[in-house]
Amino acid sequence: MKQGKKKDSKETKVRLNKYISNSGICSRRDADRYILKGLVSVNDKIVKDLGTKVFLKDKVEFRNKIVEKSFFEYFLLNKPKGFVVTNQGGVKNNFLKNFSNTNLSSKIIPFGDMGKLITGLIVMTNDLELINRLNRPKSKINMIYQLTLNKNIDNKHLIELKRGVILDKKKFSLEEIDIVKDTDDEFVLGIRAFSIMPSILTKMFKKLNYKVLKMDRVVFAGLTKKDLPRGNWRKLTSKERGFLKML
Repeated sequence: MKQGKKKDSKETKVRLNKYISNSGICSRRDADRYILKGLVSVNDKIVKDLGTKVFLKDKVEFRNKIVEKSFFEYFLLNKPKGFVVTNQGGVKNNFLKNFSNTNLSSKIIPFGDMGKLITGLIVMTNDLELINRLNRPKSKINMIYQLTLNKNIDNKHLIELKRGVILDKKKFSLEEIDIVKDTDDEFVLGIRAFSIMPSILTKMFKKLNYKVLKMDRVVFAGLTKKDLPRGNWRKLTSKERGFLKML
């Protein structure tokens, strides 16, 4: 019986656009454009062939700066109250600063922003191509929120939220709405929506003269808070990563 040759990871070739995308610089599509423009070099030679493959040990440069080898990482965070999660720099109490200090990962960005009063689940990754794909209008991401309002809501507004509220000439609608708690001290709604971010939800209720006092995202694309206490995060499993990429 012949012994098969062992594959050395250093001798594995990958497409140049994937190599660049994996570094977090841009998506594969953008990488193709940069390659065609002659902005990418391999081992000090300009490359314009989109089919080019490189070894992981090769020196790849983009605009005369070395492209660092990187691998995609995916995290699920159960965001605590009082912190902001945003890719915008210079924001006070940005949770990403704490996250970066405790992980070797670099260029991790969140899918969407979360303000101080918003809690719950948010996906973070350095896979820019996935972020861009999830941001497309046709990507219907199932999200479940719990919202605490400043007052009870009228039935006519429940109907209007399902039919759709116009914001900046775009219609946003909720799939399901349930009253979770209705007391003298607190009024809480459970809602399900597709790809509606917290800032949009706040504006929808504001247009109907309600103020959102608290907001908690309890489900994000099938991902839940199970075994994930507030303020903690974990890496996504291969199955979870695969599901997100199919959205």
